[in-house]
Amino acid sequence: IKETESDSSEIIKFKYTKEKWMDGVIAGALYVVCRREKLPITLLDISEVTGYSIFELGRKYKEICKSFNIQVDPLDLE
Repeated sequence: IKETESDSSEIIKFKYTKEKWMDGVIAGALYVVCRREKLPITLLDISEVTGYSIFELGRKYKEICKSFNIQVDPLDLE
């Protein structure tokens, strides 16, 4: 939990929060946290709730991971 709090405070300072797509960045950050905590929430789930496209959320997710050097385990599809 402490690590997640630290990550979220860094993401809030992220350069994209000053752009008009702040909600998309927040949704992407939410997906980062879900993946790191191994929660069974998909991009589709977040997309349905937020109204952002899966593709835009995926881009934000990748940007956040790359910018903060966040390593996330690959999805286990079994």
